[in-house]
Amino acid sequence: MSDPILREARDVIPLQDDALLRRAMKRSEREGGRAALRVLPKALGLLKTIGLLMEVGLGKLKGAPFRELPKSADRRDALSRKQAGDAILLWRALRPRVGDAQALALTQEIMTAAGVVFLHELLGDLDKSVIQARDEESLHTLSSRTGRFFNAEGSLRLFKSEPPVVQFAVSACRFVPLLESVDAAPLKPLFCAVDSAYFSPRHSPIRLQRDRTIAGGDAMCDFRFGWSGDDPSPR
Repeated sequence: MSDPILREARDVIPLQDDALLRRAMKRSEREGGRAALRVLPKALGLLKTIGLLMEVGLGKLKGAPFRELPKSADRRDALSRKQAGDAILLWRALRPRVGDAQALALTQEIMTAAGVVFLHELLGDLDKSVIQARDEESLHTLSSRTGRFFNAEGSLRLFKSEPPVVQFAVSACRFVPLLESVDAAPLKPLFCAVDSAYFSPRHSPIRLQRDRTIAGGDAMCDFRFGWSGDDPSPR
């Protein structure tokens, strides 16, 4: 199906680096810590969990996993490193202890717990009238919220369908080259999985359809948002 919106996309939404974003990151980090203390002792035992967390903490103090990289190019890069760093260190520490498959599974469980809190802080108060954006005010609200997704550079558009469907067309995801640069490419789909977990009936009435992702090798991430019970595919 032809998609004229992609040819008419606006400029990249500017980064919204504000108190709401910082609060979301702090609460997400705390939830990630709590999730690690719930999940890891079941898999490793208490003493091995303590040893692993000490290894992760020491690595972080030494600048891992990004100390071999040049300094952050901009604020988006710095925030992406901050959010991805703990997950990379955790995954690296788990691999020799439990093997690749379980290391990914445990990392994903902890990342999902933290990521759901992050997304809820940024999107949890949006209602149906905003998601079914019928006017410029609603689009402005959505633009501000998506501008806090520091890793994602993209534009916002409204499909003139009934009910309306909002598209966030992401042309660049900072996580993808960042993970590849530190040999952590297997974590790329885990970040996408956090989105899928949040935009599910358990956590949010917002529905997501995303058939293309940069992490999966596509040229863009095609986020299409609708409300629970609506089909987020333009007709």
